[in-house]
Amino acid sequence: VNGELCYAWYLKGTILGNQKLHEDALAAYLKAEQLSNDIPAVLFSIANTYDAMGQYETAYQYCQRIAVLMPDVDHGGDLYGVIHHNKKLMSALEKELGIGG
Repeated sequence: VNGELCYAWYLKGTILGNQKLHEDALAAYLKAEQLSNDIPAVLFSIANTYDAMGQYETAYQYCQRIAVLMPDVDHGGDLYGVIHHNKKLMSALEKELGIGG
């Protein structure tokens, strides 16, 4: 109904992503980011979708943005576990891209 609600686009992306419609999910997530570009859950969903699409460098760039937005905090400050999942994805992407030790 209201096309300017970030979380509505995020939820649409989640539904489409669960259906493996990655391009459509990505479009919805990018619209959510356009409306509010500092929500870690949205950024992680974008990173995760780029990873699923094999666009590892772009996925890694989004992971880096999340790491800046959410330095280590306890789980109480990260209700969705974004920090934990972001670290796991970053590690996998670093291996894929040949980054690090």
